[in-house]
Amino acid sequence: MRYLPAINLADGIWQIALPDVHSIALIESIWNPDKREREKAISRILLSSPPLLYWVCAQFAESSKFGNKPLSGYSSFELEELLFDVVSANLPTLIRDNANQLSSIQRVELGLLTKVAYFFSILDDRSVSVCHKVVSRLAVIDGLLFPGLSDSLTERFKSIVDETVDTDSVLRDFSATDFEAATGMDVITAEWNHNLPFFLNGLGAMDVRLKRMDQLEADFEAEVEKEKIAAMRQLAYGASHEVNNPLANISTRAQALLRDETDPKRRDRLMTIDAQAFRAHDMISNLMKFARPPRPQFSREQLFPLVEKVLRRLTELARIQETDIEIDVDTAIYFDVDKIQLEEILFEVVQNAMEALRRGGKICILAKSNGGDSPLTINVKDDGPGISSEVRRHIFDPFFSGREAGRGLGFGLSKTWRLMELHGGTIRIKDVDQGANVELQFPLSQAVADDSGVELTA
Repeated sequence: MRYLPAINLADGIWQIALPDVHSIALIESIWNPDKREREKAISRILLSSPPLLYWVCAQFAESSKFGNKPLSGYSSFELEELLFDVVSANLPTLIRDNANQLSSIQRVELGLLTKVAYFFSILDDRSVSVCHKVVSRLAVIDGLLFPGLSDSLTERFKSIVDETVDTDSVLRDFSATDFEAATGMDVITAEWNHNLPFFLNGLGAMDVRLKRMDQLEADFEAEVEKEKIAAMRQLAYGASHEVNNPLANISTRAQALLRDETDPKRRDRLMTIDAQAFRAHDMISNLMKFARPPRPQFSREQLFPLVEKVLRRLTELARIQETDIEIDVDTAIYFDVDKIQLEEILFEVVQNAMEALRRGGKICILAKSNGGDSPLTINVKDDGPGISSEVRRHIFDPFFSGREAGRGLGFGLSKTWRLMELHGGTIRIKDVDQGANVELQFPLSQAVADDSGVELTA
């Protein structure tokens, strides 16, 4: 036996006991792949488990959906779906023991509710609707727990279902039942009070292991990302030296040939060779910056003017593509930072958002002072197409671009990641309903900075 989460009932906070057999039945039903079959199974469990039914109905009564159809009311099909939604949303909590030792919390033990279960097991109500069954069961439970209460859960449900239920008749039948002579009561009582070893030892431990596995998976992905980028840095540093020398030789030869060449077509070809060599050189320079960037020169800086300076560099591009850029930055924020590298970080992130928007749209840069030694958080949000899970896996890889081929070098966020690492900060791509949100976190003081690296999701 375990206890359901505390709920507000009548004149206080209550916890209702739930038999292990009902928890197991709930777990088994939720694995059914067919949604309608799952709903039917949940409905059967609710109608046979007075503790679970009462808790779910109380949760639903507290929700914003309750009573939003005062004229026509809920049909049995709608009520089944809504109660199923409550169970689905609370399943992880329902299968745990939520016992609270606070003296202010009152408890509903299983003794009274076994009578309710037995009464409805011998009552032939197969011909009535789900709405009728729910309200009649609530009436009996309320009659036992809170007799005479005017604003009972029963009355609240009677006001929204689409049919009239004679709860007085149900209560009279219940009162007339001789539970002392009932042969089936001992079976229900024994079943309800039986503690299942698997549930006590296995499921609880399994829940702890699953939580631990979730955390390990998140840590593993972050660690893999750090190691992948570190390997790329090593490769980039070695490859840069090997490629730069041939490029310098190609450019030098092309310029030497240009001096003596008079044919216009050949001059154009030699100039193209030289230009492409310099373009490749720029790419190699970016690789070198990614592999071995200059160490940051920290100083105490105010954030707001640095953000403004970055936006001045992007003003003309934003005007051309008709993109609005807003700043919502606390002017009281000061922190230790390399201002040149911070400008490069913000420039690359905002430019990446603008390229994703292509035309129009809105970008907002937000930063608020958290007080104390809490890390400084800067969010760059846009209302563009967002970042797919596939792109998110590679977004910090050098030369990777989630845009169509040929647009940019795909190196901006890689450099950003590297510079954030040098600042002991993190860069995250956070989930939002629309668009993208790049979150940058900096330590306020470099005395507490560490090599925390990248986190892809939050």
